[in-house]
Amino acid sequence: MPFLIALFARAGVPERFQRLVAIVAAIAAFIALCGLVAGAWALFFRHHDKQVIQADRNAANVQAVTTARKADESAQTAAQGKTDEVQHANDNARKAASDSDDPLAAGLHSLRHNPAR
Repeated sequence: MPFLIALFARAGVPERFQRLVAIVAAIAAFIALCGLVAGAWALFFRHHDKQVIQADRNAANVQAVTTARKADESAQTAAQGKTDEVQHANDNARKAASDSDDPLAAGLHSLRHNPAR
């Protein structure tokens, strides 16, 4: 405080106002410093929040892609299994038809009694 009083005395402030002006200047400097700290704090949390949101979005995207890939693989496996079942039933019907005197009846009988699921 004495430094500020001396500074204002050299600046030409009347002696009776030097102490008051020094107190007001100190309060103003304190308020400005608090504003700077609050601004820096707000910028820090704004940046931090953006990083957290981006990390969460990335994790959600990875999870969605993984789930879609697993669903696609499951669908392909199921489709391949169904194709294999149909092919097996057709092969059985062809075999039954080739071993019979009435190929159409034997093939249809085989398909009716051993259908692909």
